[in-house]
Amino acid sequence: MKEVIVNDIGNIKGFDVKTEIIIKEDATLGQKIAMSPLMAIGNLEVHLKMKIDKKMYSYIMQNPGMMMQLNSYAKEDANNVIFNIDFVDSKVTVNGQALN
Repeated sequence: MKEVIVNDIGNIKGFDVKTEIIIKEDATLGQKIAMSPLMAIGNLEVHLKMKIDKKMYSYIMQNPGMMMQLNSYAKEDANNVIFNIDFVDSKVTVNGQALN
């Protein structure tokens, strides 16, 4: 999303999301999927990189419930708040921290 307009704030730059999905092959992958697709979750890797404009992030953070959870994982660069979310070996990390 390139830009949004929020009441009382005006134009805010949006966010950028990039996702990489990898399915690791093994000899039994087809059998796992046939028995139960959830059995193949160990073969799945997902890497999601999301950059949110700092002004937009500040607007989102006005919700106290979200603020506490997101802030503990956030990284920042000059203009953005960054979340690198990885799902590898059935575990989720955000910016290198295990998801609680």
